Amino acid sequence: MNYRTLNKVFAATVFFVALTTYWMTLQPSVPFWDCGEFSAAAMWQQVPHPPGAPLWLLVAKTFEILLPGDPGHNFNLFAALCSAFAAMFAYLIAVNAIERFRPYDPSKPASFYLSTYGAGLIGALAFVWSDSNWFNSVESEVYSAATLLAALAMWIMMKWDQQAEKPGHERWLLLLAYVLGMAIGVHLLALLVIPPVALTIYGRSYKKINPVGVLLTVAITGVSFYILYNSTLTWIPEIFSSSLVGGLFLLLLLIGLAGWAFKEKKGVIFLAATAFTLTVLGYTTYTQILVRAASHPVMNENEPDTFSELARYLGREQYGSRAAWPRRHDHIRGGYYQNQLQKYGPLPQPIGQNPDGSIEWGRIDGGSEMKYMFEYQMYHMYFRYLGWNFIGRVSDIQDAGVSMNGSISVEEDANFIRPTGAEDVFPITFFAIPFILGLFGIFVHFRRDWKMATVFATAFLLWGVLMALQQNQQEPQPRERDYFYTASFMVFSLWVGFGAFGLAEAIGKKNEGSEDAGENSTPSAQPNVAITGAVLGVCLLAAPILMAVQGWKLHDRSGNWLPWDYAYNLLQSCDTNAILFTNGDNDTFPVWYLQDVAGVRRDIRVVNLELAQTPWYITQMKQEPTWDAAPVPMTFTLQQIADKGDGRNEVNPTKGAATNITLPVPADVMKWATNGTVTNAAEFNWTYEPGEGGYFSPKNQIVRSIVEQTAKEGWKRPIFFSLTTGNEYAGLYPFLRQEGMALRVMPVQQTESIYNLDVMKKCLMETLPGDEYFTDQHYGFKFRGLNDPSANFLGQEDHRRPINFYYHQLYIRLAEQLLYGENDPAGAVAVLDKMVETIPPNRFGPPIPYLPFMEEYGFLTKIAELYRDAGATEKAREWAQKALDDLNSILQSGGQARFDPRNPQDYTAVQVQAKTAAILGNYREALSLYERMLQEQPNNQPAQVERDALLIEEALSKNDSAAARKILADALAGYGSNLDQRARVLLSRFSSLVGNLAAEPDNANVATGADTGKK
Repeated sequence: MNYRTLNKVFAATVFFVALTTYWMTLQPSVPFWDCGEFSAAAMWQQVPHPPGAPLWLLVAKTFEILLPGDPGHNFNLFAALCSAFAAMFAYLIAVNAIERFRPYDPSKPASFYLSTYGAGLIGALAFVWSDSNWFNSVESEVYSAATLLAALAMWIMMKWDQQAEKPGHERWLLLLAYVLGMAIGVHLLALLVIPPVALTIYGRSYKKINPVGVLLTVAITGVSFYILYNSTLTWIPEIFSSSLVGGLFLLLLLIGLAGWAFKEKKGVIFLAATAFTLTVLGYTTYTQILVRAASHPVMNENEPDTFSELARYLGREQYGSRAAWPRRHDHIRGGYYQNQLQKYGPLPQPIGQNPDGSIEWGRIDGGSEMKYMFEYQMYHMYFRYLGWNFIGRVSDIQDAGVSMNGSISVEEDANFIRPTGAEDVFPITFFAIPFILGLFGIFVHFRRDWKMATVFATAFLLWGVLMALQQNQQEPQPRERDYFYTASFMVFSLWVGFGAFGLAEAIGKKNEGSEDAGENSTPSAQPNVAITGAVLGVCLLAAPILMAVQGWKLHDRSGNWLPWDYAYNLLQSCDTNAILFTNGDNDTFPVWYLQDVAGVRRDIRVVNLELAQTPWYITQMKQEPTWDAAPVPMTFTLQQIADKGDGRNEVNPTKGAATNITLPVPADVMKWATNGTVTNAAEFNWTYEPGEGGYFSPKNQIVRSIVEQTAKEGWKRPIFFSLTTGNEYAGLYPFLRQEGMALRVMPVQQTESIYNLDVMKKCLMETLPGDEYFTDQHYGFKFRGLNDPSANFLGQEDHRRPINFYYHQLYIRLAEQLLYGENDPAGAVAVLDKMVETIPPNRFGPPIPYLPFMEEYGFLTKIAELYRDAGATEKAREWAQKALDDLNSILQSGGQARFDPRNPQDYTAVQVQAKTAAILGNYREALSLYERMLQEQPNNQPAQVERDALLIEEALSKNDSAAARKILADALAGYGSNLDQRARVLLSRFSSLVGNLAAEPDNANVATGADTGKK
């Protein structure tokens, strides 16, 4: 087999290994974040968020048409295919780069080039199994396609470099221009290859490099990039918006200029004009956005149906812009953002607003801004990710650090390992072997070919840390952002291969000193094939194979139906023809996918409260139907919500006090809402409350407008909030009734129970098996894989644990209501059993480690308490022991080396130990823990209540009802009415004991005290 054939075999091997890896670990349907939006947009060629991705939408739809099966799976597979091709091009780039300093010699046998093939293979496979690229490759986002186009552009650059001295080499530059134009229709990432291309041309054109030439090249490149970027994203759409004839004239002028230059043999002008024309032609995929926006699809974000709107769409005007200095901005939002940003030093203070709407800043502390830039924006938001990919990763919890050798601190274990529920997987560590190989590869590359090494380094920085700085990201971020930088990690992966090449060459060559350090060196000795192969084999095992083994479970999403099922459960929680308020990407985009692609509950109108702050979205809600859902009723007029030309309307933040609003409730609605207890017409009296800072946000105003108009129209359409909308209720909380995963706005206050028990029981107890689902309204949730130990939900911590926390809380709240509110202990036990069967409580870690109630051992204790109160003693003991074992393992590992009763965090641990001890029958041990805590915190009311409840329970366990009555009476007399909110919650257990005692004949006085205590 000759050299070229063997090279193709290695390239094909990389492609099929990559595709097989991604296919095996592919998510079976829609993932979280933007994937649901892009998949739904591709399915019906709709318009996603700015700046769109029309080429991706067109190709992905074609791919989906050709393949049978679930469209979500096919869109994910399209991403996998893109990444497999990107890996193949990475291999070819590596081989081409090595051939610059180790040229192909047809007189040598193919085995002579084993180190060349092996280096390319190792580098490409390191990229295949790198953390961030693997993440992008198994979900339907644009970043895998963007990385493919970046790799393709870099490969074209290398091909031009190979043939730069041959006739017709210009065709590679023209092809590159067309590819860059098409790449704009996916992501702007590939455009950053322009500076490396310019350096390659300069390095090839001039044998002697001088600083003036380099600076001139950089300047010309900067101007070219500025012209290309702004012409395609702003100038061309604006020209067409002013005059269609003018736009067409510009294109004809470019074509004419190219023709004239060709005829007059003006090579540079011809090349520039033709390249720019081809870039514009590639960019014409954006006509898809114009055409589809004009047809008003269901998803029509920003509605860019004219060239002027397209210019604003491409410019991402909806998101605004940040100045490059100061680096910190979001502290002006106050609260948590200010706390996060002020730890770097004095914050810059705004003193006014410039005419263009930007902030005018007062004194800026440069040292603090630089500290923030280096520590957060550079290290935390880029170099930490570089470490994840080539050194190791502590866990998948947001802000987790780098794991060098697998050893972790007590703090890391408590905050980043235990909460994952996957201590057997984390930390992931590569012992920094790929990183060290990559650093050695940089040395080898600069030593052997410093010109191309400089080009690679430029690409690495532009696609990496410089892009991170350009984004000016603020702390905190809603999610990890490593997916931006896969092209940069691709370059470093190539250096990993170069490091293996350097080792193989150094160890495997027969004669020392046979290498020339220059870029035109030619090997003068036959390397020892066996030794070279052995070195490459060790590097293959120690770097890419190790990365694959360590990262497999983290990236295996083959059984992850969580986003699909979550969206289904949310939609099926709502009544027919409902209006559903959602608030963010993850409770909106999967829902859009299910409605648009799977056809589930198209009668529901989803109102995203984040988008409801934009004129175009409010106008669409008021005027346009979606599938089977009618427009949204609202009191705002079209004039009030219309765009004034600057992306704003009359729905602006307004400062004000709470307002009482009275709305009519018809008799039939009152009869339904009160289960027949009220049959007359009534009024809905609602206190409309401002949000943070005393402002009524556009979200609040939209909620009010919709509720008011719905009430005026007779409450014909039910209104729901997703459980994940936070505190965006605008004062409606007293009127909310929980039905499954949604909160229904009721026309009367919910005083007796905030749960619709019939709906809750149907949703949670009548779950659907396997792939069964209904497109019309049908109560019954889906929880695929949540009880399957082989199903993996790692890699997406930011929504995996919170969603499962919501599921657990649904079951817990239903069990509490049945037990304490309905006196149905058998029903409560059935609910708990169903939860344990469907979503095992110890299957996932706690969702928010720093909230005591959500601590895993606290949650298990709650299950034990409910089983105990329902009379299931053995099950109570089982879960109490699990909670105690879990807590003890934390204490033994140093998570809480000792109890400090003055520390509120330690209170949770004491509480758990005491409660579990009591459930297990060790009352004296439990009481001693509370007494010890009360010595340090004598005013800790929850601890007092729990201690007294334990004393009563201990007395009752000894059949000493007289002692129990005395303890109860003394306790209630001591509390009076000064109970804090948490103590009132804890009295639920106390109240059940009171009920037991009240049944005895001589307990009248105690029972009276109990009533007072309940109030």
